[in-house]
Amino acid sequence: NFFKDGFLRQGLAQYTKFLQLRRIANTKQVTIVPTYQIDLFWHTHILANMQGYFDDCKQLLGYILHHDDSLTDRSEGGVLDTSFRETQELWQEHYGEAYKCPGGMYRGEPPKTFYHAHWPQQLREQIEWEQGVGPYIN
Repeated sequence: NFFKDGFLRQGLAQYTKFLQLRRIANTKQVTIVPTYQIDLFWHTHILANMQGYFDDCKQLLGYILHHDDSLTDRSEGGVLDTSFRETQELWQEHYGEAYKCPGGMYRGEPPKTFYHAHWPQQLREQIEWEQGVGPYIN
């Protein structure tokens, strides 16, 4: 997916929407969490030209949006889990569409039960596709 033009064009559009949603989230005191696809563009934006990133943020948001990769606990009910669900709700409310990207969802470890032998291979591949983890990313 990460080498396909359509995925990349969609990613740029989603990243732009994500930045716009950040302004709305601030008014509701909601922390929004990017999909893996959006995070790819966020990192690229920062690394391509840091001063340009700062300038773009100031123009779009009025401040520099800091990126924090240190939050990694995606356990059910945790900060990232709750924030991701709030992001999904806010995205749906504001854009009228689901907050998802097959093969490019949020990073993190799959559920612990994912590694149990009783998980069928097809289901395991589907979760990897939806969450964008593991060796089955196309």
